Amino acid sequence: MKTLIVDEDIKVLNQLYSACASIDGLEPAGVFNKPLEALNYAESNPVELVFLPMEMTPINGMNLALKLRALHPELIVIFIMDTAEHLEKALKMDADYFIMKPFTEKEIEKTAARANLLSARMKKRIFVKTFGNFDVFVDGLPIEFPSAKSKELLAYLVDRNGNVVYSEEGFCLLWEDRCFDKNSASSYRKVLSRLNKALSQADALDMLHIMSRGRAINKNAVDCDYFSFLEGEPQVISNWNGEYMTNYSWGEYTLANLLSQREGMMR
Repeated sequence: MKTLIVDEDIKVLNQLYSACASIDGLEPAGVFNKPLEALNYAESNPVELVFLPMEMTPINGMNLALKLRALHPELIVIFIMDTAEHLEKALKMDADYFIMKPFTEKEIEKTAARANLLSARMKKRIFVKTFGNFDVFVDGLPIEFPSAKSKELLAYLVDRNGNVVYSEEGFCLLWEDRCFDKNSASSYRKVLSRLNKALSQADALDMLHIMSRGRAINKNAVDCDYFSFLEGEPQVISNWNGEYMTNYSWGEYTLANLLSQREGMMR
């Protein structure tokens, strides 16, 4: 990622540059101790990631971030903050990450690695929405599922977070009052076939790992709010409305875990 580093403190600037230069996937493209020079650079050069402080003159970090985002809408913003009071402001303007001073090179490396993952997700065509009702979008358009059960099965695969769902488990989820045997298994195979067809028509079949006896979600192929929450994305956690897969009662167990995790993060 082409990275912009901005800070009026030369010592901090050098520390950030040193850390970024050693991280795979980051390319320090511009290093500035004057915010307006950084803005001028961004007007005519590609920028994918920026490190900057909250307080600068004559333009502060928040305003600079807004101007940079106007030039590069998918820009990832990492704020370097002096106090916890800056955190709320950073979240309000949709900062992606923040690092508190004094910071270590390890903290920079860890945050940059997460920024790399975020950048990869932003380039993915498939978005899986689990907060609120469950839906799947490809290039911004919702997938139309041929049956409620095919959609529910996909939702459950997402809920299982990459773990394999074998045929009997999937069947028992969809038909709680029926036993899984050779005769009833044909009903489940029809659901699988319809799900595969719907995803193929949407050019999204790569979101599944398909095995002879089971299915799993391919987490590398999708952007998903639930997965982002589990990875500790601060903006996703801050914006979460406290709802999860409201279409399905079985989602309540995961919802309880998410609520507990968020409570622990906020302590």
